[in-house]
Amino acid sequence: MVIVHIIFSFLRGGTESMLVDILNEQVKTEKVSLIIINNLFNQELLNSIHKDVRVIRLNRIPGSRNIFAFIKLHYHLLKISPQIIHCHDVNIVKMLFFTKAKLCFTLHNVQSQLSDIKKYDKVFAVSNAVKEYIKEQAGIEAQVIYNGIFPDFIEKRKSPPGSPFRIIQIGRLDKDIKGQDLLIQAISKVIKNGYDTELYLAGKGKSYDYLKKITDKLGIEKKIFFLGEKSRNEIYANLHKYDLLVQPSFFEGFGLTIIEAMAAHVPVLVSNLAGPMEVIDEGECGDYFEAGNLADLTAKIENIINTPHTDNIKIKKASERVNTYFNISHSAQCYLNSYNDLIR
Repeated sequence: MVIVHIIFSFLRGGTESMLVDILNEQVKTEKVSLIIINNLFNQELLNSIHKDVRVIRLNRIPGSRNIFAFIKLHYHLLKISPQIIHCHDVNIVKMLFFTKAKLCFTLHNVQSQLSDIKKYDKVFAVSNAVKEYIKEQAGIEAQVIYNGIFPDFIEKRKSPPGSPFRIIQIGRLDKDIKGQDLLIQAISKVIKNGYDTELYLAGKGKSYDYLKKITDKLGIEKKIFFLGEKSRNEIYANLHKYDLLVQPSFFEGFGLTIIEAMAAHVPVLVSNLAGPMEVIDEGECGDYFEAGNLADLTAKIENIINTPHTDNIKIKKASERVNTYFNISHSAQCYLNSYNDLIR
């Protein structure tokens, strides 16, 4: 089968990390290409793609209406002659004409505008929460295929929490989506309540200056560590050193970093959005708090610090859930099965 995946930009993020794994799995049995439309890409991430995957960069300036990017896209599609074109942004379909390939799309979050989604032959959702969003917004029944990881590649946490209690949050520094400012405020209260706690933020983004400013204003700059953007290999090798992962998002369709922490045997605390709650099996595999509620977040962190041994059962369940539902090999095969159904 000849498959082309298309994405606008290829910077470090959950969607891109998942796509690397899907490409590397699918190329074991199929002819696979990746087309990156814009001139935004992470070279280290590109280097992690298997050499047998053909990578094509069109180098369009984001938002440009330059006709040459359109011409180059169709030139490459004509040469490759794919049976399946799998898009990872809903708007890519606007650029696709003159192709006999079946068009697929995966929605990764619950904030996207879906005006062109009905132009696709097949729509996938990364969670039941995203599936419901698609149905509400567009009246389409999407197929759920969970994002996945390679659990065996992640170092496992073996020692109980020490002092200080080390909390990590991983994601783009965008407070309006990821809620890092809420978490910093909660950590300030936890520290003032007498708990020896440190927070590590892994990621970069537009909210860095704001988050640094409120950290200094709260007087906890010696307890908050901005790690910058970390590669997946670095995260996999070091995640086990932390005592808790907190994902305080205001919007989240799934939560790949939650799965990574579960695989590392690190307890997780997430906002009670539908996507993250689905990942932790409605609280069976992790703890949760009311999204946006500072008092509840603070109380839940303190409760986890106070009762470290009660998480052992949830940690075991979390590890089993990751191995059963969130293995990337299974995800890649599910996509191939659906592609085959389309082209029969």
